[in-house]
Amino acid sequence: MTEKEKMITALPYRANDPELVKFRREVRLKLAAYNTHLEYNAEELSGTLKTILGAMGSGSWIEPPFYCDYGFNITTGKDFYMNFDCVILDVAPVIIGDNVMCGPKVQLLTATHSVNAEERNFS
Repeated sequence: MTEKEKMITALPYRANDPELVKFRREVRLKLAAYNTHLEYNAEELSGTLKTILGAMGSGSWIEPPFYCDYGFNITTGKDFYMNFDCVILDVAPVIIGDNVMCGPKVQLLTATHSVNAEERNFS
């Protein structure tokens, strides 16, 4: 089982796995472009957002700035709206339904780890 598969199924995984590090770097580059877009061109920004998220329903929008771990674990329904400064830590799947509206600074956090130090310190 890959570290990505372990992560998605809530098993202990190594966050420093090269594949996971690569995924996080790639999404951060896309987020940087999304979050610093100089012209507010909704069509272009929506296209960028679609390359970040796993799936995006029609009429959905996330106001920049937006931050996530991977993006591919996020699915939104139609007519979803997220206001400014959203954080979605998507180490596990995040599924948002239709007609959901969220205010600014909302955080959806699926990341966790064992509270047992010996379990966290596996090599």
